[in-house]
Amino acid sequence: MVSLSGNNIHQLPANLFSTMTISYCIDLSNNSLTEIPLGLFNSSHTKHGALILLLQRNNLTRVRNGLLDGFSRLGHIFLNNNEISEVEENAFADMPIENIYLFNNKITKFKNSSFTKTKLQSTLHLYKNRLEYISANALEDMPHNMKLLLSCGYLKSLPMPNRNIRSECVTNNFVPKLTFSRSGDVFYEVLRHQGFDCSLKHGTAICRPCPPGSFGNESGHCTPCPAGGFYQDDIGTNSCLRCHIGSFVKTGNGSSASQCILCPEGTKQSNFAGYRACPCKENYTRLHRFEKCSVCLEEGLNCSQDYKALLPGYYWNWTFPNANLMEYSNFVLNLQTENVHYHQSTVEYKQLIPRVFACSRPENCMNNNSHEVDGIAGSCTVGYRAWLCSKCVKGYYSVLGFCLPCPNIVWVCFEISMTVFIFIIFLVFVIVKSKKQNRSEEGRTIADIVSSRVKIVLGFYQVVGELFEAFHSVSWAGVLQYIGEWITVLEFNILRLIVKPHCLHEKLSLDHKLQFKIALLFPLVVILFAFACQPIFRVYFKYRKRYDAHDLKLRLAEIRSGLSTYVLLIMFVTYPSTCEVIFSLYPCACDTFSIYKGNDISITLLRADYDIVCSDLLYYQIFALLATLLYVISFPVLLLLFLRKYTKRQRDNNHITEPDTNLLNSEDSLMSEPIALNCSESNEETHAIPVWLNFLCENFKPGFWFWEILELARKVTQTMLITLLGWDDPLTKLITIGVSVLFLTLHVKFSPMKNPFEQRLQLFSLAVIFVNVLFAAVPMSSDYGNYISIGIITLDAAIIVIVSGEAILPAYRYIKRRCQRNYIDYLSM
Repeated sequence: MVSLSGNNIHQLPANLFSTMTISYCIDLSNNSLTEIPLGLFNSSHTKHGALILLLQRNNLTRVRNGLLDGFSRLGHIFLNNNEISEVEENAFADMPIENIYLFNNKITKFKNSSFTKTKLQSTLHLYKNRLEYISANALEDMPHNMKLLLSCGYLKSLPMPNRNIRSECVTNNFVPKLTFSRSGDVFYEVLRHQGFDCSLKHGTAICRPCPPGSFGNESGHCTPCPAGGFYQDDIGTNSCLRCHIGSFVKTGNGSSASQCILCPEGTKQSNFAGYRACPCKENYTRLHRFEKCSVCLEEGLNCSQDYKALLPGYYWNWTFPNANLMEYSNFVLNLQTENVHYHQSTVEYKQLIPRVFACSRPENCMNNNSHEVDGIAGSCTVGYRAWLCSKCVKGYYSVLGFCLPCPNIVWVCFEISMTVFIFIIFLVFVIVKSKKQNRSEEGRTIADIVSSRVKIVLGFYQVVGELFEAFHSVSWAGVLQYIGEWITVLEFNILRLIVKPHCLHEKLSLDHKLQFKIALLFPLVVILFAFACQPIFRVYFKYRKRYDAHDLKLRLAEIRSGLSTYVLLIMFVTYPSTCEVIFSLYPCACDTFSIYKGNDISITLLRADYDIVCSDLLYYQIFALLATLLYVISFPVLLLLFLRKYTKRQRDNNHITEPDTNLLNSEDSLMSEPIALNCSESNEETHAIPVWLNFLCENFKPGFWFWEILELARKVTQTMLITLLGWDDPLTKLITIGVSVLFLTLHVKFSPMKNPFEQRLQLFSLAVIFVNVLFAAVPMSSDYGNYISIGIITLDAAIIVIVSGEAILPAYRYIKRRCQRNYIDYLSM
């Protein structure tokens, strides 16, 4: 066997096979031969014993007489799919040919006596030629019992021969059948690679050319032309033809060019369809490989590859009913398969695609492989999870909404220990100094001065911390994370006073439901603890110290005064954070997300914690409303009434020098205590302001005794709007900016504080809050936004630096004076 198929051969030398003897098959198909030179198949030894000659799919224009002189027993000759228009006289004479395949050529007239003495016993295949005329002479010389297969659409007449010739008109879809003995293994293998479907049955090989609409897959079987821009109107081919630009066959198996229809709307009809109904236009997507494309204008989507993929900074959720991530991923994989090997079962996505939402912090939603099948759902930046990538994963902790890796557990324990240690030292310092009653020139104790400045610092960071939680222009990475941690601590939120509790254990991470329960119980626990301490001290003083009745009353009055002060101080400091937790469970503190575009399915999540569904919070919301009445409103109102009561008594009794003995001797009231000496008209007068109220007004000038309550209302108002409406609400920005400007103006106009340093410190803190609010409200360019962020954070940190510096300076001067005094004493000895 000789095979030169598929080599794009244009011509052959006449003596190519002269020195060889070919016994079975010569394959010259699928080349570019325009003519076979006479004598090509002649051998110098003996005639070739080949049974099969394959010359199909060339550019031959005629079959010449003498072409087959070198064969002795040629049985099958394939001349189909050429440009043959002429068959010369006696071209097939003296040959024992069983089948001559001349279909799909350009033969219009068949008049020569080409079959003289031909031992043709089977079939002449002339279909798929525009045959108009067959001469009687051509039929006369044909062998007996020959079968003639014709396309009769153009034939005007058919002569009646004197011989028994069977003629049959066939359609263009006709597929002949070749049957030969099992001994023709080589022929069997050749046809399997020539676009034939072959099978073996009981020692007989049966081969059929692949019908129109299909092609041979070189493994002996036929494959339908795929759906898309492909068809095949011929038989026995190894490939499909392309439809015209912008057309396709929807169901595949296209058998003619007329079955190629125009690609649907929304597609690029100037492109080749490929293995789909043409690619989609720019910003168009499809839900079926072979149907129309729809416009894709939704923000946050990249629709450049016929399907929807997330852009960085956006989020969607596939866990809801009517959305199927696995099915859509398989559909995307189907679209990404640019060949015939896509799965027919996944050519269409029949479910809904969820709506896309912008992430609060765009950098949290990385989506770096959203165009890949395994990344369709989108991906959060490392350390983030949950809805809008707003929560921290295990091993990370939150600093003002920014997730940072948990440090080593030893370092976490050290930070917690140091925080608790500093708090205890500060508490002991305040207690000791309050007992010594060392007064400054203004008549204030050291404890008064410290508590006044701590109030300013805590008030500032409670507002700033909530602002940074709400808006997301600042990245707390690198060195800034330590500043963010201190801001979190200085918010004095009792529920997250230690920044990284769940770095120690996962269960130490509190959701907002548990935070709400703790927030409600904490004031009650503090008050009950104070009440429980009184009988303990009574027993201790009575039976351990052996005080008499008078001393016992005095001592218990001091204890009640101290307990009352500490209870009120703790409640005052934690009030803003407690209010924030209460407000965060209000119905209006929930965000509603419409899951599907054009669909009424939605989900409402708690803005403070997107892990919580608001529909599960009915009882919590009822208790939040009750807590608003019983605590959020009642606490400042009661403080205001008490202050008004005692300041009114102060005005009515401007020269009282002794405490109210009834108040002093009362043993039942937790608020019973000695009278303080502050909030006075002059430093020399004593007035009826209880110690437990003293810290609220001692740093303000007379006539401004109510100012601390206004400051409390300012902090709660600013944080309340952010919690209830969110920072993106225009009303929140308007009122927050308005409140900042209002209080800044009032402090400038009235200067309500006694101490000039504290007045300037409060003005500076209000100004910095105003700058923070402006920074959050006005969009900043990324070119300089980071620099402004650093400047804002520097201003925020300056508050604690100023207070610390002002506290360290007197200590330095005190130590310096002591050293000088000791040195003088040493010299005088």
